Amino acid sequence: ETNVQLHKAEKAWKPEKVTETDEGEEAKKKLLLKTIRALFNKITPTTKDALINEFLDHKVYESPSLPEVISIIFDKAVEEPKFCPLYAAICQQQVKEELSLNNNVSHFRNAILVRAQETFQTKNQDDFVKEKEAEIEAETDEKKKK
Repeated sequence: ETNVQLHKAEKAWKPEKVTETDEGEEAKKKLLLKTIRALFNKITPTTKDALINEFLDHKVYESPSLPEVISIIFDKAVEEPKFCPLYAAICQQQVKEELSLNNNVSHFRNAILVRAQETFQTKNQDDFVKEKEAEIEAETDEKKKK
């Protein structure tokens, strides 16, 4: 039997846990986003209550990473629509807690609403452009096409 020596790359890929180059706020942000993503991956009807409490403990409404957290929630809702009621329950509890703590102001709710508006406005604009392109294609008069 002969042993074959494998070629080792200079910049070999290493799992994220091994690369500790991030410092301070960036490391905290990555950890928070990873934790939130893991939390949303674990949610089921039986684990919902415990995971809601875990989510609330992170106080994401105070985090500068709030837009990224909202993106994770939106992405999960699109990828797994059957879990939307569970995701909505987490969001609802977050808003309730934030309203009670912050004098009826919810940064989390506002961020979700802004993201929803942006998403639907973009979709409506895309639909409008496609509609107009179809009308132009269907037009037979060359002068009107221009």
